Amino acid sequence: MTAIRRRVLGVVVLVVLLAVLLVAFGGQFYGSSAYQNTANIDADYEAHVGEQVHLWGDIVAANEQRGVVFSTETLELTLTNVSPTAVDAGVRVQVYGELRPDRQMTVTRVVAARSGSRRWLYGVSVVGVGVATVAFLRQWRFDTDELAFVPREENDEISEGGVS
Repeated sequence: MTAIRRRVLGVVVLVVLLAVLLVAFGGQFYGSSAYQNTANIDADYEAHVGEQVHLWGDIVAANEQRGVVFSTETLELTLTNVSPTAVDAGVRVQVYGELRPDRQMTVTRVVAARSGSRRWLYGVSVVGVGVATVAFLRQWRFDTDELAFVPREENDEISEGGVS
């Protein structure tokens, strides 16, 4: 078997393996979502009382009069075990806890997701990928005959239009 056929076979095996892993990961939640459907909870709330849930939503109110009020697109809950001073209204959060009667949720954990943190995360990731790519291409080049990356020799140069 030639080197090119081995490489093509290796890529095919890796793609098939990736597909199997994706299906297996997706299948583990079959019948029960990792994040519950809030529309279903809202439609028949009493049937879900006592369930452990983890939901994404926004803090609508965080004050002494109303307590901490959490809202998704379809569901609004009053959170217990959370101090109104611990969170701010308008913050996107993920809450973990147990649904209680009267549209209350006994919270075991609240995780705030500030909007700027995602932009920062993606920005740093893009810059990191760029730096890693440039560093890699300064030391290696793609050989079209072998369909492989090979170390650059001293007389190889990076041209303005790409690698040579």
